[in-house]
Amino acid sequence: MRLFDRIFQGDRGIWMVAWILALISLLCVYSATSVVAIKDYGGNNTFVLMKHAVFVVAALVLMFVASRVKYTYYSNIFNMLFFVALVLLILTQLLGTESNEARRSLSISKILPFVSSKVSFMPNEFVKLIIIGYIARKIALRKDNPDPGWKDICLNIMLPVISVMGLMITENLSTSLLIFATCIAMMFVGNIKMKYIMSFVGIVVFFFALFICVKYKTDSDGRHTTWKARISNIENYQKDCAKAAIATGGIFGKLPGKSTERNSLPKVANDCIYAIVVEEYGLVGGVFVMSLYLILLYRVIMIMMKRPDSFGAILSFGLILCIVMQAFINIGVSVGMLPTTGQNLPFVSRGGTSMICTGISFGIILSVTKDINKNDEKRKELEQVQAAD
Repeated sequence: MRLFDRIFQGDRGIWMVAWILALISLLCVYSATSVVAIKDYGGNNTFVLMKHAVFVVAALVLMFVASRVKYTYYSNIFNMLFFVALVLLILTQLLGTESNEARRSLSISKILPFVSSKVSFMPNEFVKLIIIGYIARKIALRKDNPDPGWKDICLNIMLPVISVMGLMITENLSTSLLIFATCIAMMFVGNIKMKYIMSFVGIVVFFFALFICVKYKTDSDGRHTTWKARISNIENYQKDCAKAAIATGGIFGKLPGKSTERNSLPKVANDCIYAIVVEEYGLVGGVFVMSLYLILLYRVIMIMMKRPDSFGAILSFGLILCIVMQAFINIGVSVGMLPTTGQNLPFVSRGGTSMICTGISFGIILSVTKDINKNDEKRKELEQVQAAD
């Protein structure tokens, strides 16, 4: 066990949950992508699985590497990467690949001409990680100042978040709102005064309402029509298929690989992967997967109780809260309770960029837990020495 702790440093529970989610991802994606394999790869489902497995392994490796970096270094890293995030969002707006009237993916060949045009990534996933780290840094720098003032909060916290939301909202409304909710929660746990938090909420709500009104008045068939259709057509084909998958799963499910609704569900390996989990593993499997995300949240809350005002605590809380909220949004979509959002199930759904960014997020959180555990051990040793004296 000591060898395990030396190699895999940090919270043991988070390591275990990450490995379990990775295993579930391989099993469920392999089962869910049979239609994709037939359509795009001549029925070679093994190739689709191996392609996904590469990203799973890469995510676990990056998780390990990120856990080895002292978490305080991430403060400066995120500070520098914030402007890279803005550039990525602008490039996505200008050069991104359009799908369903939205530009969310960016071909690397648009940035590096010598790279194949088939290689692309989702900048929003990296931006989500960067903005959480950036805001955690700004909040932590103000822990010694109980009332930094409106100007300071506006320039250093509100403006960066609004800038990112403004560049992202037309192409990815759900992610921009997820970032906003996460940052509000980080401000709250970071002891930012409630008057500033409520002001921030009021400003965003006002400009969002203004944005929606302008869109409806100026665009007859823009992206807002997709939002309206998703909200008004909650009782749609996808919801019916998801209900069928969940209803036929029963208590213990149909067993791995026995799903039938995977042939009907749209975006089954991404948005609706949770429906396949319940169909094949039943209510027991569905509750188990939800419990894994709640365990992650619980472990991070335990970190915050030890160092509530540190950069590491605020950063790890923001990262895990975003992951858990995204997970439950995906679950809500899969069971038909929410309109389609495009949010996948973190560390389970198919998608290389999301898998890698989630792995890095886990690694950063592990880096924080590693540092706290070491300090706790030193404190206990010191207390034992003092008691002996």
